[in-house]
Amino acid sequence: MSSSTLLTSNPPLAMSASTPAPDAPKPIHTLLLDSSPLLLNTPGISTLLANAHVLVTTPSVLAEIKNEEAKSRVDTLYTPFLQLRSPRPESVAFVKSFARKTGDAGVLSQTDFEVLALAYDLECERNGGDWRLRNAPGQKRLNGSPPEKVKEEEEGPKDGVAEEEGPKDSAAGEQDAPVEATEDVSERLQTVNLDQEPEQEPQTNNPVEEEDDQQILQQDAAAENSTNARGAPKMLQVATMTGDFAMQNVLLQINLNLLSTKTCKRISQIKQFILRCHACFATCKDMSKQFCPRCGKPTLTRVSCTTNDKGEVKLHLKANMQWNNRGNVYSIPKPVTGSANQKWKGPSQGGGKGGWGSDLILAEDQKEYLRAMSGAKRAKAKDLMDEDTLPGILTGERDRGGGRPRKAHPATDVFRVAVLLRRLGLPDDVIPCILDHADYTYRVTGSECTEHFHLGYHQSGRIYTAARLQTNIVPTSLRAIHFTTISKDQDFSWDTSNHGTYNGSWTWFEAGLLHDNRLNGEFNFLPSTRIDGKTIYINVHAERRYRTHTTTWRITDDDDFIQKVFQGVRDGKPVAVAICARFRAWVNNVKFAKIEFDLQPVRKV
Repeated sequence: MSSSTLLTSNPPLAMSASTPAPDAPKPIHTLLLDSSPLLLNTPGISTLLANAHVLVTTPSVLAEIKNEEAKSRVDTLYTPFLQLRSPRPESVAFVKSFARKTGDAGVLSQTDFEVLALAYDLECERNGGDWRLRNAPGQKRLNGSPPEKVKEEEEGPKDGVAEEEGPKDSAAGEQDAPVEATEDVSERLQTVNLDQEPEQEPQTNNPVEEEDDQQILQQDAAAENSTNARGAPKMLQVATMTGDFAMQNVLLQINLNLLSTKTCKRISQIKQFILRCHACFATCKDMSKQFCPRCGKPTLTRVSCTTNDKGEVKLHLKANMQWNNRGNVYSIPKPVTGSANQKWKGPSQGGGKGGWGSDLILAEDQKEYLRAMSGAKRAKAKDLMDEDTLPGILTGERDRGGGRPRKAHPATDVFRVAVLLRRLGLPDDVIPCILDHADYTYRVTGSECTEHFHLGYHQSGRIYTAARLQTNIVPTSLRAIHFTTISKDQDFSWDTSNHGTYNGSWTWFEAGLLHDNRLNGEFNFLPSTRIDGKTIYINVHAERRYRTHTTTWRITDDDDFIQKVFQGVRDGKPVAVAICARFRAWVNNVKFAKIEFDLQPVRKV
């Protein structure tokens, strides 16, 4: 095969990992790189340059590289050939919306979204729009036809190809126009020198019939239109190289070109593993899940799935799948009631033999599982030696301790710390900031109420307790407000599916400013005043035992209503807790409520 034949042949869509010949055309115009090929250095920079005209990435991808060796290699080998570009905000919004529909948004970072959005931008630029892409997962057809085809239809015949139909406003006597066009084509064909093509046979003296010439031209035009309709150009205008399975899934479903980081070939189908519920058949891509996100049962199984270049997702299930029957020999022990009827004597009295089965976790909303997850969250600690970790005093992030309020310190200790900081020569305006970051405050009780009260629908919104700052306290020293309640929902409900959960409960508590001038001195119960409050606690649905719950509002909370309450309390207005219930059959039972204030007396120093 001659060199001229090589230059005129179509470049392959899937390139090999080896470096092509020097005179071979590059199969890719623009190659977008994720962090995977940069970190692994696979394929090498020489292979990438031999197969692509332009190498592009985003600034956030380079910022993700923290390893010193990899960063030095990227700066030396890749940076001279890389072009940095940022995607448009509209494209970022599009890929985020697309990833939510595919279920991959939860495992993609902001950098991943920017890479996907830049691939979308480059594809639209190089191909003149999004005609070969999809706007939604599962879309059967592409968005449209290529703009070149539309342009050819508007401009008319090109390169000797005659129009099949004349203009609409042509006269009735111009019926011989197709014949004239055919004769024009035959005349042009006679002037074509076919010796310029090495692979074709030399022109013979046999005459070529006009009908055969016209048929050949029509077949060529049909083949060209078919190629354009499929959206498969001779050269890959834009391709993306990444090793992230979630990104690969989104790229294929949008119909963006994807390359493998190992073989450097075009990927038309990817395989990954997901979780599938054996009970409700829901799918979940978060492999760390232990319970089904739809039904809440521990019936998730690991299955493989493939996604092709058409965006079709196919699950591969076992034909002879056998569910795990372990634990079916003995039945689950019957539940034992609590201490209300004095039947609970200890762990050995519940469940089966030796207390077996008393703490079985069968669903995600069980209190045992929630308690274990809360403890695991509190036990999770950050590595202080990690270079990506900043102390909370610089980031402003505070550890809430699982949502529970921090333990208050004695007022004398707070004063002593303030004096020590002042002796160190720190300015007076810096000391409060240090104590704020450390949450070093002391606590005072504003009000308490211990009256047993049963509130129904007709009394909803009644005030149970209220408190204001004492006159000897500097208003700016207020840092937090704590609301503590001991209450329960009614003992019965027909909605048995929500028993023991916070769903379907219609009794709750609200807190807000009390706009009433009758509050003088100690205050416990004001039955005829209502507030415009914010919900602080919802009772557990149809629970028989009382629960203690504490809600904390801090001065640093980004909430307009909470900031309005703090401003009102500083101005001398009282803050109140109201009891609420919605329907006539629902009763809110409360026996205790307390309002506390966290203060920093150093504001007065």
